[in-house]
Amino acid sequence: MFKAHPDLICLDELEELKKIINNTLVKRGQAIMQGGKDYSLSLFSRDKSITPRLKELILEAGGPLCGSFDIIYSSDSINIIPKGFHKGKGIDFLSGECGVPLESILGVGDSEVDIPFMVKTGFSAAPSNAGDEVKKAALYCSDKSLAEGLEDILNHFGLIN
Repeated sequence: MFKAHPDLICLDELEELKKIINNTLVKRGQAIMQGGKDYSLSLFSRDKSITPRLKELILEAGGPLCGSFDIIYSSDSINIIPKGFHKGKGIDFLSGECGVPLESILGVGDSEVDIPFMVKTGFSAAPSNAGDEVKKAALYCSDKSLAEGLEDILNHFGLIN
C-alpha cells in the first residue's frame, strides 16, 4: 500500500499531464512512459537522438500545466515531479511513517535525482554506472553496474550473502 506525502496537492494535474503526454509523445512513438508511478512520471526517449529535446517536447505538449512540475533529466530519462518535491522529502516522510531513523537507512542511487535522499541516509552507495555527482555523494561506490552493482552494494553492507 502506498501513502501519498501530505503536501502533494497536484495529483489531478499530474494525471492530466500524463494523459497529454501519453496522447502525444507516447502515441507518436517518441517516448516510453515508465509504468507503476502514481506521484511522478518518467519518460524514456525511443530515439536517443531526441533525448536532449525531450524536455522541450514535454513543455510544448503540456503547456501551462507544466508550471506545476519540475522536469529533470536523469541518467537515461526525464522525471516529471511535483514542483518542490524530491526524493529527500520522500525519505524523510518514509522514515517518519515507518519509525526507521534516517541514519539506519541505506540509500542507493545512480542519477542526480537520487542525491537528495542519499545525503540524508546513514549509508549511501552507487553502482559504477552512476553519474560522477552521485558517486561523490556515496559512501561506497561499487565497481559493478546495474543489478550486479546493487548486489555488490547489498553484500558490502552485509544485507545479503
